[in-house]
Amino acid sequence: MTDAISDKIVDAAQKICDKDYKNAMSILVDVIDEDPNCALAYNYLGIIAWEESRWEDSYGLFKEAATLDKGNEDAINNLIDSAFKLHKIEDIIPIVETAAQENPQSEELTGIYKTLSDKTNDIYKCDRALHIGWYNPLIEAGDNFAQSGNYDEARRKYIEAFDTSGPSAEAYNGLGIIQFNAKEYREAFLLFFESIKMNPTNIDTFLNLFDSAKNCGEEETALQIYETLAAEYSHLKRLKEEAQSLNKN
Repeated sequence: MTDAISDKIVDAAQKICDKDYKNAMSILVDVIDEDPNCALAYNYLGIIAWEESRWEDSYGLFKEAATLDKGNEDAINNLIDSAFKLHKIEDIIPIVETAAQENPQSEELTGIYKTLSDKTNDIYKCDRALHIGWYNPLIEAGDNFAQSGNYDEARRKYIEAFDTSGPSAEAYNGLGIIQFNAKEYREAFLLFFESIKMNPTNIDTFLNLFDSAKNCGEEETALQIYETLAAEYSHLKRLKEEAQSLNKN
């Protein structure tokens, strides 16, 4: 990499930190015009796409970066996150395997490959995958309708997501929000609980559960759910104050 390209990469990285994505992207496109094999440029473009919720774009860009530079652990980790988001882990295992084979000194790459290729575990249920969540355009459409107050259309999209892709934490949460706004608090509580059973790491869903519990008299149940899962997922402890507000004693 020439000094001029290196300087451009540094400039683009700073602009990304400043959330100046438009100018950062312009710089990175110029870099790729000069050096089509610059993995760093693809990786940074992938980061911009990720920040803009362009999940398919980010996946393709991280994949290109990881393919061009098989020792780039940052690009491979970003690729894994985007593959989690799109449920494409199986598609990237060959890339991670090659990277681990070509960089045997990297304990991180070797460990990542072993984890992803372990057929005995459901990789999409690991803490990292649950935190990232799963992108589904139908659920995104449902969320957009719900945010605009069009709950009938939102419900249709969530149900369509169920019918085409099966149950998901995101769809249950969306349906719970609809029921909560209809003041059907017990139904909302049950839907939020179903969401939490599928993804016990989502902070926002727990807050929704707490709100619905207070409105339907299920505070004790919500507190028990929280305490059980907080013992397993330490980051939930940040909700301790909100959970304590459920305690009537």
